Formats: sequence, C-alpha cells, structure tokens
Amino acid sequence: LGAVSEIIQIPTARDASYTDLLANWFGSASAILFVVAVRGKRLRLLSAVAATTMLLWASLPLMSVSFGYLERYYKLPVLFDFDMRFGDVFYRLRRSELTLRKSTGGGATVGIVQFGDGPWPGIFFDNLWPDWREYQAIVLEVSATEPGPVSVNIHIRDRTARNSGGRTGSNRFESGFAVAPGVRTIRIPLASIQYASGDTELDLSNIAGIGLFATRKEAGRSFGLVSIRLEN
Repeated sequence: LGAVSEIIQIPTARDASYTDLLANWFGSASAILFVVAVRGKRLRLLSAVAATTMLLWASLPLMSVSFGYLERYYKLPVLFDFDMRFGDVFYRLRRSELTLRKSTGGGATVGIVQFGDGPWPGIFFDNLWPDWREYQAIVLEVSATEPGPVSVNIHIRDRTARNSGGRTGSNRFESGFAVAPGVRTIRIPLASIQYASGDTELDLSNIAGIGLFATRKEAGRSFGLVSIRLEN
C-alpha cells in the first residue's frame, strides 16, 4: 500500500519519494516487531530494540516537518530561504533541477533552479506561513544566472475551495517577471494579488502555496532564488 501511494503521485503535481516509502515500510515493520516482542518468548529483547530503532527512523519525516513549522514562525517576515535548516519540507521541484550555492563573501545561499523540458517546470512552495494580512507586499530576492532575461511565472493560491466550470479549485493570482543581470528584487503589492481572481478575493489569511515556473521555451535555462519574504 505504501508503494502504491507513492507510485500514484508520479503523474500528479506531487513527487514520489523513496524516503516516504521506506518510512512507511519501517513503520509497519516496527509494529510487527513490537507484537513479536510482546507475545514471543524468543528474541524478545532483540525484537524490541529493532522495533524501537525502526519506529524512530520512520518518525524522522514527521519530526522534520514539526521543526520546519517552528522555523517558519521564527523566520517571519521571511517566508522561505535556502538557509533554513528544515526548508526542504516546504518545496518540491517539477521537471527542474536545484543547485545550492553560497553567495560571494559567505552571504545567503542561492538556489539555482534549472528548468527542464516539459509543461510548467519550476519550484513550488507549500505550507509556508499562511496569514499575510499584516503585510503590504511579497518580495522575491533573485539572482541572474544567464546573460539574457529569463521569463518566470509566479502563481499564488489560497485554500478557498470553489467550483468553476465543473472543476474544483482555489482562488489564485498569476503573473510573470523577467530575471536579468542587474535585477535583484521583485516586489508585488498584496493589493494587486488580493483582487486578481476577477469576481473573487484571494484570502490573504489563508495562503496555500506559491509556484515559480516557466514555459517550455525556457528549458535548459535557469535563475537564482535567494529568498521570499513579506514586507510592510
């Protein structure tokens, strides 16, 4: 069942994970070993030690998420940067590759996102700090990695369930910008985001995720992302 749950994620926006599969397997194995340790007379101590070890290993992803949620609170108004110790629980790649590099002089870490071939390659952030109502703008610190401009699309969605044309979705904001030499900061007023969904408002108290992606024409090209933050 664990393998099936990971395999069915491949054609979706989510990514299958060998780590999650192993965690599922170890969790199940530890439960079996606990039963053996309680009911069996032979190898009781060995079974108990093995079960405890497997259970601790299986709980590591949950512990990482828990520490990640604490870290995101203390990092505010920064929503994300690549120096977060548990930041990898908040992003996923789609048809893209990520390389981390330290800025010159030992500054902030830059995430170099290289777009692959296929529809909508990029980096997608989920479960960042959701309440943006106290702020005036979202700011992306970027870094050019190509001699010419690279077109990047930004997608911001809330958690509001709605039905449009028979499809269930969420309110969303979509726009684009160019990352070119000399461009360091992309600033988007939240007022322009809030009313970008036509006759509905983006719920700034319950933001679900951010996507930074490109079209197929940018395949093989890249841009650098330093941080995403909120600004008063």
